[in-house]
Amino acid sequence: MAEPRRLPPGTRHDADQRLPRRGRGPSDHPQRVQLQRRALRPPDAESPWGWQLFGHHCAVNCLVVEGRMVVSPVFLGAEPNEIDDGPRAGTSAFTDRIRLGMDLMAVLPPHQRVTATVYGRMVDPGMPPGRIHPGDERHLAGAFQDNRVISFEGMRASDMPERAREILPKIAESFVSLLPDGPRAAWMREIRYHLDETWFSWVGGHKVGDVFCYRLQSPVLIAELDHHCGVFLDYDTPKPFHIHTVLRTPH
Repeated sequence: MAEPRRLPPGTRHDADQRLPRRGRGPSDHPQRVQLQRRALRPPDAESPWGWQLFGHHCAVNCLVVEGRMVVSPVFLGAEPNEIDDGPRAGTSAFTDRIRLGMDLMAVLPPHQRVTATVYGRMVDPGMPPGRIHPGDERHLAGAFQDNRVISFEGMRASDMPERAREILPKIAESFVSLLPDGPRAAWMREIRYHLDETWFSWVGGHKVGDVFCYRLQSPVLIAELDHHCGVFLDYDTPKPFHIHTVLRTPH
């Protein structure tokens, strides 16, 4: 394979995002986000090619083979997940994924909600040693986890009521939304085909304002959302406004 062609680094995000009036630092200090991008090979109609995009709270990998596209693995996050000042005030991120996860837990019968909940606390005394990663916290499919074997846990879709089963593909679609229409539709067909083999697991509370982590896992998709502790802002317990999400394609 030819040496990867690197695009000019230092691409700058178009949002001058201001911090909310909480945590460390002056409230009027704009935090610019810098992203690095590179092409793994020039676009080609037959040979594999792709690109990568990296930055704080951003790692996106795209591969194209003979017109078939995969955008995975993907890590996206936000701290905070809402802009409360400036020209983009009111802009928020991941609210759909949060709402859909809560909606699913709400429609599960109480005994199935208990089954889906692997741990009732974000840092639970029942967790085995090492279950909380220092960087990824409750994520199992995060950075440096290529080829990790992740067991299914929680509640299987085939045992869920129909209202819950209808929400599962919506959660999946919110995670694969970076794909163009054609590749996204193809992945969603696979996700629906394997719906009975899909599992949903939950950690934490499930009431409004609670912090939590969930994982949607099937033979063709792993999607995780987790509320995290502070990194840029000053807090040492998970907060609803600090969100990490991970998308992977199992093999």
